[in-house]
Amino acid sequence: MSGTTRVALVTGSSRGIGYEVARELAALGHRVIVTSRNASEAKKAAKAISPSAIAYPLDISDPRSIDAITKFIEKEIGSLHVLVNNAAILLDEGKSIDEVEPRVLQETWRVNTLGPFLMTQGFAPLLQMSRHGRVVNVSSEAGQLSSMSSYAPSYSTSKAALNAITILFANALRDRHVLVNCVSPGWVRTDMGGPGAPRSVEEGADTIVWLARRFLMTDRPAVSSGIGNGSRGDSAHSRSSREEFRHSAIRLRRRTRLCRSRFAPSLGRRQYDRPGFRVITLIHAL
Repeated sequence: MSGTTRVALVTGSSRGIGYEVARELAALGHRVIVTSRNASEAKKAAKAISPSAIAYPLDISDPRSIDAITKFIEKEIGSLHVLVNNAAILLDEGKSIDEVEPRVLQETWRVNTLGPFLMTQGFAPLLQMSRHGRVVNVSSEAGQLSSMSSYAPSYSTSKAALNAITILFANALRDRHVLVNCVSPGWVRTDMGGPGAPRSVEEGADTIVWLARRFLMTDRPAVSSGIGNGSRGDSAHSRSSREEFRHSAIRLRRRTRLCRSRFAPSLGRRQYDRPGFRVITLIHAL
């Protein structure tokens, strides 16, 4: 493999948003690792995405499966630049929290929260070695505390915890040249979102791909935290590049505030995941 080829691992990428993210990253020159609990589905998706795509079976709820893919990438590929924690389940839509079975809560948290935690923890050394690693956690507005209502308790709380984990990993890894963010793709037409959702998978994948590629060390000042806080390679980048970075980050924050200002705390999921919005649940250590 070429030393300049970026490697991206996308969980839950045999269909839906994950498939689209993997497809777009491959089209942009990444070597993508396509995963699914079903090995044949992963192979089929990888074949459709790119000749260089790699299929690997992964059950995000099983620590042994996560350990196996970690060892595979370390031994067979030797590098990882982008980790997209996309795989998730929704089991308790329409349930009130006093009706949720403990089994459902535990299963949801294993996939939606513990899975991304173990994946990020396990791949942190490889991401750090890349010197411009990216972790993108696919979250949901259902996990935003300021607008949380009664929708899907297990799912909502698992995404709220994922947001917290994102902050903690961002703080832990920012000085090691790994940026960690999470994003809500909105209500998207997938198996989970249903055919009535207003957003396409391309729209849902847009910001995920943007975060996976934004401000690479090859063309932007490396950033440890905040706006314009360069950490390495300062002499190789011009003032105009720094200004471009600063203004782009400011525009993103303004867009985030605009989206949040339109979300009333009483609104339900079908109302607040509005079409046409590039909704960022959390931007940290951008």
